[in-house]
Amino acid sequence: MHLVVDLGSSTFRAGVSGREDFISEPCVIAYDVSGEAIIGTEAAKMIGRNPDLVKITTPVQWGAVNDFSAVVDIIRHVAKTCLPGRLRRKFTLTMAIPSGLTQVERKAMVEAGKTAGAKEVTLVNSGVAAALGAGLPIQDPVGCLVVNLGAGVTEAAILSMRGIVDSRSLNVGGRSIDHAIIETLKKDYSFLIGQLSAEQLKRRCDAADGTETLEVKGRNLSTGLPDSLQVPCALIQGQWENYCNTIVDLIVQTLASCPPELVGDIMDRGIVLVGGGAQSKGLVNLLMERTDVPMIVADDPENCVIRGLLKDAKDTRSAVLANFFSNLSHPQLPISSKK
Repeated sequence: MHLVVDLGSSTFRAGVSGREDFISEPCVIAYDVSGEAIIGTEAAKMIGRNPDLVKITTPVQWGAVNDFSAVVDIIRHVAKTCLPGRLRRKFTLTMAIPSGLTQVERKAMVEAGKTAGAKEVTLVNSGVAAALGAGLPIQDPVGCLVVNLGAGVTEAAILSMRGIVDSRSLNVGGRSIDHAIIETLKKDYSFLIGQLSAEQLKRRCDAADGTETLEVKGRNLSTGLPDSLQVPCALIQGQWENYCNTIVDLIVQTLASCPPELVGDIMDRGIVLVGGGAQSKGLVNLLMERTDVPMIVADDPENCVIRGLLKDAKDTRSAVLANFFSNLSHPQLPISSKK
């Protein structure tokens, strides 16, 4: 059996070759004193509420392995959930990774897959998988620009004729906005909130229409007591704008090496946005204003990578993605390992 996994900074998604359904859970693990692991949704509920006896870890950070043992546990959990018992010892594994990982970080991903029980591990570019999942004609002689707005990594990839013209990534994403909100409130308002509160505040601001302030609960650092704070939406919008500027710079750098004919294709077809960040209407509008290029949000953008992996696995297992990597001039991207 062939297992495909999109192991993101905030969410992991996984499925089996030949099937369209997949699992999707927060990429969080909680360990108790005995070492027993609680994975996914239940573990995410504990963030910021856990006692010292419970350790909470994020297996992946900025698209790379942050906790090797936790990544192994995630893959084992996926295999146990998706595969029948008799096939868990014979599965092969394909994992999506951003283009910016170093050779050491790629090797860590492969080793985690092997330790979890995979007899063969293949890594593929998440931008290519996302383009395939979004239904783009990546095998045709036309230029496609895909921007993946993830929680930990933002990636831009230009694709044409089964090849990657250029692919670049930065270790910034939706989580960066959360951390910036936390630090700004702590520094300017002497008010402390947790990661989940910051994420909710970010989402509420994006959905707010004409609201000037939003209430958040946390700890007043001046008194040390629980309190509430009215946060100006302009403060959060400023963080969205900073992230937007980063994305625009990444797009410009990626387009700098692009042939003029492909630039023309991109102007005609627009830039395709995938990933969880593509669900932010405010961010999409900001990008359209700053670039003056049409922005197209893919259907179900946050699941494009896993759908691309499943689609390719269904079609003669990794045929399209394998062709991409065989034609790729970037020597460090294609990695496979057999046990």
